[in-house]
Amino acid sequence: MAVLTLPEAILLLALPLAAAGVTLFARQRRALRECQLAVAAHQRAEARMREIIDSLPARISQFDRQERVLYANRYCGVVYRCDPADLVGKTIREVRGDKAYATIKTYIDRVLAGEHVSYEHALERDGELRHYQQDYVPDVDAAGRVQGFYSVSFEITDRQRAAEVLDRLTRTDPLTGLMNRREFEQRLPEAVARCRRFGKPMALLFLDVDHFKAVNDTFGHATGDEVLKAFAHQLAGAVRQTDTVARLAGDEFVVILEALTRADEAALVAQKIVQAVNQPFDGAAAVRQVSASAGLALHDGGESTAEQLLARADAALYDAKAAGRNTFCVR
Repeated sequence: MAVLTLPEAILLLALPLAAAGVTLFARQRRALRECQLAVAAHQRAEARMREIIDSLPARISQFDRQERVLYANRYCGVVYRCDPADLVGKTIREVRGDKAYATIKTYIDRVLAGEHVSYEHALERDGELRHYQQDYVPDVDAAGRVQGFYSVSFEITDRQRAAEVLDRLTRTDPLTGLMNRREFEQRLPEAVARCRRFGKPMALLFLDVDHFKAVNDTFGHATGDEVLKAFAHQLAGAVRQTDTVARLAGDEFVVILEALTRADEAALVAQKIVQAVNQPFDGAAAVRQVSASAGLALHDGGESTAEQLLARADAALYDAKAAGRNTFCVR
């Protein structure tokens, strides 16, 4: 057996270790490359996500527990008229102002307690009031602790306006522009409840146009419609802005008189209305003047219901017709 010299022995021991080192280095290099590729892919995905978020017509932002802005997308800058980067580090109060912050503080407290919160709010932009749907989502860490929250806000101004128009249409008589039966049936019980609560007298006036059927039969429904529109205009002009004027159907109209100083004041108002609607009105229709009969029912805060008040006013209207029309009677 040959005897190895010391250099030969060291070389013999070192070769396997060197080979193992080369293999380990190659593996580490490959792992590092894979890590670099994964990081690059993540960065590209994050950049793409930021690009998408910035392109959305919505305010998207992130806040920490101290309510400071950690991130704000491009649309935040559009709404607040600034560079989104200038918002980072500021608190919600600094961005929105004290008055607005006071109205949303309760929602912020709820999201920081771990609740998903949704609400609607208004914000002035370009001199116009805009409406937004707001959502707050908790930002929870791996341990389940709320470390802040995300905010997403979409503008719903057009939807809000459409809803307001639709609501107005469902409450308004299309011919005269007055309130319709639906709105009247909601407002009368409310007025009766206020009368009982505050102890101030109120009254209900029930009117119809004298001999309106003859107008329709003689001159046609187009003329009848013109008469109703003119009558409604005169009626609305004869009462206070705080009074409720509505068209129930056909030539039937009602007026809710609230917060009267005394009960006999209602009779004075009824007389004024009967005289006002008996005046000639402008227009090209064949009929230029009509009269009205009216029934007046008083409420002094007692136990009468809205239905009973309407029934008494209706009965008083028939009294006025029996008395020769163009007048009012009280029940």
